[in-house]
Amino acid sequence: MSGTSWHSNGPGSLVSGLEDLLIAAQRSVAAYRLAERVVDDHRVQAALARLRLDHERHVEELNELRDEALGDAVIVTGVVDVENPDPAVLGPVAAAVLQGNVNGATVLEAIRTAEADMHRLYDDHVNRNYMEPVRAALARHRREEEAHLAFLNESGLWQPPGAEGANSDQQETRSTSPPPIPAD
Repeated sequence: MSGTSWHSNGPGSLVSGLEDLLIAAQRSVAAYRLAERVVDDHRVQAALARLRLDHERHVEELNELRDEALGDAVIVTGVVDVENPDPAVLGPVAAAVLQGNVNGATVLEAIRTAEADMHRLYDDHVNRNYMEPVRAALARHRREEEAHLAFLNESGLWQPPGAEGANSDQQETRSTSPPPIPAD
């Protein structure tokens, strides 16, 4: 399939949409790396790493889709600087971390906000008139974002170690395992 048949050159084109998603996914990766560096609880670090790995895979897939859509054309997409995080660029996770708010509840809420934003962005692009291979990949990414949100909402992982037992009379036991990484 030729790259020119995949997109138009106007705003809202496939390439423009993939670049929006690519930058958002890069932002998520950078934000998760930042949070992983400051969170002390190894269980939370492991969960953040698993979520980050999904986003890194999304970046790779979005790059492949974008490159195929571009064909021989060359467009440089802005890259998020992981080493010099800017909260205006990296969003709520970086803002919380850079302000020193690294307790479990604050980081969890920031991550929920970031994941919900990613889900909405994927939802918007899945509903556009893109070619089926692209829509299928974006729909899969959207489902993974839904799984991330479900994990964040249902896991007791974000409570301090030992706190799960203290509240066992008031709430059901929740899974603490990170979401699985889907096989390609």
